[in-house]
Amino acid sequence: MKNIFKTMTKEQALEYCYKHENKYKAGAFEDGEDGVRQFECLIGILESGTIQPSELPEYGMDFETEYVDEEPKQLTTVDTGSIRKICKEYIDMISKHENDDDIEHYVFEEALKAVYGKNIFDYVNSHT
Repeated sequence: MKNIFKTMTKEQALEYCYKHENKYKAGAFEDGEDGVRQFECLIGILESGTIQPSELPEYGMDFETEYVDEEPKQLTTVDTGSIRKICKEYIDMISKHENDDDIEHYVFEEALKAVYGKNIFDYVNSHT
């Protein structure tokens, strides 16, 4: 994982912390610590400027999700292979009178990856 914390603003760092609050607290509880108190302390020292966003990993706030600020660009060539495959699976499924409530979601995901590349969800997940 790239060190995303080096270029984060304080506001982005706080957003990142709140997004991963539950993971952070759970990790602290697993270590026998008071996760709620530790999270509040982390937020406090980050807000006060006592630590910089680049120091968050030293305090255990380093999860495998990146904050991607730059809006993604569409690929010049769309990879239709994955879209064709998922669409074929859908047709096969309805031909057998089967149902998958998530199929539309899967088609949407494959369409985004085909148009923007396989890492599109780094951007999506860091903004939702």
